[in-house]
Amino acid sequence: MESCPQQVTLQPGLTPQLRVGLLGDIMDIADSELEVADSVVQFFADCDVVIGNLEAPIAPAKTHRQQQRHHARLLHALQRLCPASKFILCLANNHAADYGLTVFQDSAQQIRAAGFQTFGTCEQPFVDVGDDLRVITGSQWTNMPCDFIADADDMKQYVDPTRFNLFYPHWGHEMECYPRGETVDWGLQWLDQTAGAVIGHHSHTPQPIQLCNVGGRTKLLATSLGDFCCRHRPLATRSYRYGTVMKLSLGRLPTGECDLLDLRWHFVESTDDADVVTVRLVENIPLFPGLKPLVC
Repeated sequence: MESCPQQVTLQPGLTPQLRVGLLGDIMDIADSELEVADSVVQFFADCDVVIGNLEAPIAPAKTHRQQQRHHARLLHALQRLCPASKFILCLANNHAADYGLTVFQDSAQQIRAAGFQTFGTCEQPFVDVGDDLRVITGSQWTNMPCDFIADADDMKQYVDPTRFNLFYPHWGHEMECYPRGETVDWGLQWLDQTAGAVIGHHSHTPQPIQLCNVGGRTKLLATSLGDFCCRHRPLATRSYRYGTVMKLSLGRLPTGECDLLDLRWHFVESTDDADVVTVRLVENIPLFPGLKPLVC
């Protein structure tokens, strides 16, 4: 794999006001336990908040194979990454409605009762972090008909010009290492319409990270961070094991505008052994040898 920078400084000399960690899809790991390696914990140690996509509700046993679900004990495992009070879980994705509205609402209530923040419903399509950041989400897809998940088509209407607006969509197509042209065009339109960064999920594969010049300002487009964790014993799902973790530093420019100061990223791999799924940092992803993570 061609060597690519894993840390980029865009605004040297400015003091960060907020450090934001980001994950991709937190996938169904069936009856396995989740362990987060020290390397991943240390990566996020200086973050003020961590954001991830919870790719399933907490739900009872599946009634058909395509459903995804989580056990409530996953919430305890995630708190090894950071305290629940600093963790924000996105609920807008194609599996959110797998069990219907009642299960979805019960799941959201359990998550919040454990101390996590949530967003991604029609009533709560965004979350504000202090005075500096607004994270806006919406899903392009839903496997089951529903009218309670935030829609990706509506995201731009929630932009707050006083904050850094981070779009966090569930979009694109599964199992593709590179996004399709229409996905990139959609992201560039959002960046042109005042989003400071677009960081997505849903492909289950880590996709390239691009720094784009939009109106003389450098903005971030990362169409998918892949999977944070996944159980992958069947051969057909082994390509789901990889993802990207990322953290951003945000700060105020002399003009008073909040902007991206720097970013860091790293590949992660989830391994499945003896009913334990372990997530750790890795240097490369051999299933995708041609992937160029950062395009400047």
